[in-house]
Amino acid sequence: MFKYFRLGAVSVCCIAVLYFYQSLYSSNTQLNLLSWADVHYSFPGEVTNTWYFKNVYAKEYESGFDVETKYQGNASAYIASKTAVIDKNSFGLLMQSFDPIDYRGQRVKIAAFIKTEQVTTKAALWGRADTLLLPTASFDNMSDRPIIGTTEWQPYAVVIDVPEDANNLSFGFYLVGTGKAWFDDVSISVVDQTTPLTGTYHQTMTREHIASAQQQQRARLTNRGFYDQRLIPTPEQLKFDDFACDTSSSWRCGRLWHEGDSIALDTNRLYGNKAPVKIERLHEAAFPAQANDLVMYQKVNATAFRGKRIQISAIFRAQDVALTASIWARVVDQHDTVISADNMANRAVVGSTNWQRVSIEVNIPDEATSITFGPKLRGTGTLWLDSFKLESLGELDPQEKIWHQIHPSNLALELTL
Repeated sequence: MFKYFRLGAVSVCCIAVLYFYQSLYSSNTQLNLLSWADVHYSFPGEVTNTWYFKNVYAKEYESGFDVETKYQGNASAYIASKTAVIDKNSFGLLMQSFDPIDYRGQRVKIAAFIKTEQVTTKAALWGRADTLLLPTASFDNMSDRPIIGTTEWQPYAVVIDVPEDANNLSFGFYLVGTGKAWFDDVSISVVDQTTPLTGTYHQTMTREHIASAQQQQRARLTNRGFYDQRLIPTPEQLKFDDFACDTSSSWRCGRLWHEGDSIALDTNRLYGNKAPVKIERLHEAAFPAQANDLVMYQKVNATAFRGKRIQISAIFRAQDVALTASIWARVVDQHDTVISADNMANRAVVGSTNWQRVSIEVNIPDEATSITFGPKLRGTGTLWLDSFKLESLGELDPQEKIWHQIHPSNLALELTL
């Protein structure tokens, strides 16, 4: 009953969820750069490969097609809570992203019909346009006009501007709290400038903003170029011999957030006759946990792997991990857009384990420029790692070599029989 989609397209939506999450709760939320990889996502049954469902923060929602309750056509899509009590930071998200080549420089209206049943907090339609310098250039998620309670089918819309240099347009639906919401008959249309914008968030590029964004982008590109000197990391570069966060030429460390956080070689617990890297957190961190992940990473050029699926693995041991421990990878294109990812989201390690090899797999589309990978610890506990490997699993299918969707699809939310 469940259809799984290309990992590359899924990862694009993971990025979209990160920005949606920031806008939904607080514009001041500080999230770790790598937290995009930690959205818990699942897939609705028999949906096309352009709509994606996400459980954000916790797995408390489900989504799929409903052939009984529908506005028109043969089905609608729905999001429903699975538990009587929902974490206040959780929400279910059904979405689609594409390159808005037909909408750049124009004002667009995203409309849909929505029906709800006993929604306690809110259900809504949303849309967002991104540029390379402004990840959220224009955004509306009906935060000022949420749908609450039980309602019959009604039309709703968001109106946003799509900048001339927009590289992504995302839209969809979400549910916060308990209840159920159905969505049907989506449309995207160009409207004239006399049509009022909806929502409250429309970012403009001031001269100071442009200068700051360009400076940050130059820094990212310079940093990327430094790491991308290697086409394929050699076995020596994948080792942790003489590793230290401030001196290693191959591995880099993320931020140490709290007293008791550490990333260093452990000469007291050897793997074979070698000292592994130990990542440790001794004290609980304040919520959100994903904003305080302990990570380390290596970044390499993707050229040698283009058109292939690769496996990244490591020898791994965990002790008293309260939340999750995992390895992760993300693949980006020339615009630093994530086009493929895996982070063990549905199989992360919890508790304690003996030494074992764990692995992830990612597609490397033809547009890929770099691959970043490494281990991550969320919450308290200790994680030891050694012997990373990157291996090709073979050629991708032709349709998997190109990742970017350039037109929205299945806007009627019809069930393909």
